[in-house]
Amino acid sequence: MLLPRGPGDKRLVASRPGATVIICRFWFDPDSLRAMIFALPQIIHIRRAAGTEWIDGIFRFLMMEAGDVQPGGALMISRLIDLVVIRALRTWVQQGQSSGWLGGLSDTRIARSLKTIHEKPMQRWSIAALADSAGMSRSSFCERFTALVGRSPLRYQNEWRLRLAREMLAKRDARVGEIGLRIGYESEAAFSRAYKGFFGHSPRGELALQEVVEI
Repeated sequence: MLLPRGPGDKRLVASRPGATVIICRFWFDPDSLRAMIFALPQIIHIRRAAGTEWIDGIFRFLMMEAGDVQPGGALMISRLIDLVVIRALRTWVQQGQSSGWLGGLSDTRIARSLKTIHEKPMQRWSIAALADSAGMSRSSFCERFTALVGRSPLRYQNEWRLRLAREMLAKRDARVGEIGLRIGYESEAAFSRAYKGFFGHSPRGELALQEVVEI
């Protein structure tokens, strides 16, 4: 079981005696992975049959390192936990239970178009160009993308840019107007309207909220 937002008040009860429980802790960067965390449910359950190719192997090595006193053991354990998280997410996506951009990764063609957007988010992609990157017709691409991701390709692209703008605001490496221009808006006013429509407050309001958090 993967608990992306922590255990909270959940309790784990073994259904049979002699059960072995291995608890691993990991940390998501809340700034760079904000969109990903939002798309994840509170609990991701991977049944043993679905993860039989990797569960036993990874956890066997994990327990070996946990009981070893050799130098570098902590680093090895950390990397193995990373692998557990990645494989669990991969298995979950392949089962078709995910939504948002993670849901799009379950289709290799839509995954290619998502990669195109993520690698060059500031480029003004057209439907034709994104459909071409997926190797699909425009109509089939739009229908499939919307069904899996939950929003149209161009809306997704715009929302992804706004999320990147939020990260830029957090780093405070440019003024609000400059950030708006970077992500493709022609004016600070247009950027502020789009930002407020998506996040519920303006970019300057975002900066004010960050200052409150810091205090």
